[in-house]
Amino acid sequence: MRYTEHNKKFTEKEIMVTWFFMTGMTMKQIAEWTNIPEKSVSYFKRKVMRKVGVDNDNEFIMWFLENRQTYRNDNEELSIMQSSQQVNSNLSN
Repeated sequence: MRYTEHNKKFTEKEIMVTWFFMTGMTMKQIAEWTNIPEKSVSYFKRKVMRKVGVDNDNEFIMWFLENRQTYRNDNEELSIMQSSQQVNSNLSN
């Protein structure tokens, strides 16, 4: 485990994939939910893992739990959560 600084910038898709992954969704479920190809979902997850300096899913989860508050008020996360709520409501209709 080699965590890096907390000032890394994440793209909207990286944040979305990370968020859904942390809720327990599989790559396939995230792909279906977001309409992003499954290979792209895996790519975005690996990209975030490289940015934060973790080597496996367990380290990634630990990093997320330890650093969630740092990113919680991030405008990007807020906009993504709002977008995902819109997607959820569209899928329900």
